[in-house]
Amino acid sequence: MRTRLAASLALAAGLPAAAQPCTPGWDTTIGTVGIAGGYAAAAREWNDGNGPRLYVGGSFASAGGIGGTGLLAAYNRAANSFAPVGGGLSTGFTNGFVNSILPFNPGSGERLVVGGFFDNAAGVPGTASLAMWSGSEWQPLNTTWTGSTRGSIWCMAVWNGRLYVGGGVVNSPGTIAGLTWAGLASWDGQEWESHISSITGFSPYVASLAVFNDGSGDALFAAGRFTSINGVTGTGLIAKWNGSSWSSVGGGLTSTSTTTGLEGLTAFDDGSGPALFAAGGTFFRSGLPVCNVAKWNGSAWANLGGQLGTGRLTSISPFNDGSGSKLYIGGTAMVPINQFARWENNQWASVDGGFTGSAIPPSNFPSVFGLAVAGNRLVVAGNFVAAGGITANGLVERTACPTACYPNCDASTAPPVLNVADFICYQNAFAAGDSYANCDASTASPVLNVADFICFLTAFAAGCS
Repeated sequence: MRTRLAASLALAAGLPAAAQPCTPGWDTTIGTVGIAGGYAAAAREWNDGNGPRLYVGGSFASAGGIGGTGLLAAYNRAANSFAPVGGGLSTGFTNGFVNSILPFNPGSGERLVVGGFFDNAAGVPGTASLAMWSGSEWQPLNTTWTGSTRGSIWCMAVWNGRLYVGGGVVNSPGTIAGLTWAGLASWDGQEWESHISSITGFSPYVASLAVFNDGSGDALFAAGRFTSINGVTGTGLIAKWNGSSWSSVGGGLTSTSTTTGLEGLTAFDDGSGPALFAAGGTFFRSGLPVCNVAKWNGSAWANLGGQLGTGRLTSISPFNDGSGSKLYIGGTAMVPINQFARWENNQWASVDGGFTGSAIPPSNFPSVFGLAVAGNRLVVAGNFVAAGGITANGLVERTACPTACYPNCDASTAPPVLNVADFICYQNAFAAGDSYANCDASTASPVLNVADFICFLTAFAAGCS
C-alpha cells in the first residue's frame, strides 16, 4: 500500500512516480495466524472507532487461537492478531455461520451488520441471524427472530437508503418482524418490508444481491437457488426488483441440478460496457451451452468460459492488481482452475497455482468461499491450507502493484493517452467497488468516497510522466 500511496501523491504533486519493481502475489500474513475448525466465507474492512479492522466471518471454531472468535473475528493488521467482536456470536443448538458483512447507517450512525445463521450476538435479544455492531456493543435490527424462529441470511446490499437482506426459510412459515419471510426483505432503520411472498425450488434461498443499471435505471438483482419468485415467469435463478415488482432477467436461467444455483453476482465493465456477471453451479440459458459464469448486458445473456469443473463457483469479484481491472472467481471442487481464476484473453486462467493441498476438515478438498476487496488487496476466504504452495489457513490476500500511470484507467496507448474515456472507466470502477478506485489508498470506512474522485482529478490534471 505504501508504494501505491507514494505513486498517487507523486502524481498529485505533478512529479513523476518513481518506478517500483513489483509483482502481484500472495500475502499469507493473515493466513499464518489463520482460522481453525472450519472455513472462512466473508470479509469486510471497517473502522470500528479504533482504526480499520478486517472483519472475517464464516463457520470456524476460532481465529488466531483466540477464544470467543467462533464464526466472527476482527483482524488487526498492525498487530497481526485476531480479537473477539464484543461478546462474540453463539450458534445455539446447531451449527452456525456468518456469510455476509456490510456497513449500514440506520439513522444513528454507521454500524457493521453481520448476517448468517446464529442464535444471538453476545446474548442480546433479537440478534438471531442478523445483528449490528456499533464498535462497542451489539444491537438488534428489530427482526423479532429468536433461536427457534430465525431464518438464514446469505447476502446483503444497500439500495435507496434501505438495507436489503437475502436468505432462506429455516422454520416454516417464515416471518420477519411479523411479515412474510420468503427470502428477501429490507429495513430502513425503523421498519421492515417483505419483498417475496413465495419462492419455489429445492430448498430455495437468495444467495447474492447486486445493484445494476441494465439501461432502465438502477435496480436490485437477486440470484440464488430457486425456480421462480412470486410466480413471475422466467425468474429461475435470477430476478430483478425495481422497488415495487419483480421481473425476468432475459428469461431467467436453469440449473443442471436441483441442488445448485447461482451464488455470486457483480457489476463490471469488461471493456464492452457495464454488465452484470453471475456465477454458480453449472447452468444454462435456452440456446446457450452449459457454463459456470454468464454475463447479462441488459438485452442478452452470454457465456464466459463454459463449464469449469465438476463443482461450483461461490464468488465473483472485480480486482485490479495493477495491470488493469479483471474479474476473479472462487469455488469448490473446481480442479481445472484449482478453485481460483481470473478472466483474461477470453478464458479463465488459474492464478499462481491457485489453492491446492489438503484442506481443513471436514472437507477433503480445498475450497474458496468468499472474495472481498479491501483497499488494494483481494481477500480470499475459504477452507484451505495453502495458496500457490504457501501456507495459509483459510485466509490469504492477493496484493496489487501501483499502476504505471494511475489516471490512465483504460490503459490506452493511443494519444491522447488521458481522455474522457478514463473518467468513464474510473466511474465504472468506483460503482463496481473496484480496488483501483481507491485513489487515495485510504483504509477507513467507507474506503471509496468523494476524496477518491478529487484524488483522481488531481492525478489526471498532473498527467503521465
